[in-house]
Amino acid sequence: MGHASAALPVIDLASPDIGAATKSIRQALVDYGFFYVINHGIDDALMKSVYAESASFFQQPMEEKMALHKNSSHRGYIPPDFEGFEADAGGKGDLLECFHIGSGVDGDSKNPVNQWPPAGTN
Repeated sequence: MGHASAALPVIDLASPDIGAATKSIRQALVDYGFFYVINHGIDDALMKSVYAESASFFQQPMEEKMALHKNSSHRGYIPPDFEGFEADAGGKGDLLECFHIGSGVDGDSKNPVNQWPPAGTN
């Protein structure tokens, strides 16, 4: 990698050239592992609302978050120290705390059912 002083790759989705955007995304992932998206078409108010709901969920007590612990389809809440190589070997896991969801129609063979926090936790 070695890109300590390099600029973060920016992907502009306003371009009608989907092939160029796809190549840019791939190259950004190969070179950096991540990228920044502009002109994605998602309303700012919706994004702020989603961030607020996310913050609200992760600020809840652990027992409330664990009510949505990862299910057999690997969808749901993952607490810190749960994943990682050391956790698999009986040691301490990593600091990752996340909530896994997937796209598509819930419950079909390719898209297992998502778990969702109760509405209005914010």
